Amino acid sequence: MQGYSYKTLGGVVEAFPLITTTRVGSARAPSLPFLGLAEAYVLAAFRAAGVPMQRIRPAIHWLDENIGLPAALASERLKTDGAEILYDFSRRSSSEEPDAASAVEDLVVVRNQQRVFVPVVRGYLRARCPTRRATSSRSGSPSTRGST
Repeated sequence: MQGYSYKTLGGVVEAFPLITTTRVGSARAPSLPFLGLAEAYVLAAFRAAGVPMQRIRPAIHWLDENIGLPAALASERLKTDGAEILYDFSRRSSSEEPDAASAVEDLVVVRNQQRVFVPVVRGYLRARCPTRRATSSRSGSPSTRGST
């Protein structure tokens, strides 16, 4: 998880690591902190959603360089539509739960800093994330009220 570099006809191409690791003196000490585990989980989710590394790597680099967000993969403001990495530039507090309609307003494609086309993404979020109220069942696991 050190990034990579390779030679091309145009010179050497280098890429920074996306996952946070620790440098330790002992081989028995863990080298992947919890932050790195969270970043790896989000990276795997983006890849499973179909986002190519050619979109992920530049987006994470841009967020680090321009916003000062070194662990961007662990940010709750990072989202995807399955093709691009999106960043939520809203100023909501973390305690606010936005509905699908207002959650789209401040999403920006990180690669080119363009705002998303709100009507399309809002419809996509409604179709993918229906509003459900979770309640606790006897077993303690969440369930949805009114589902069959």
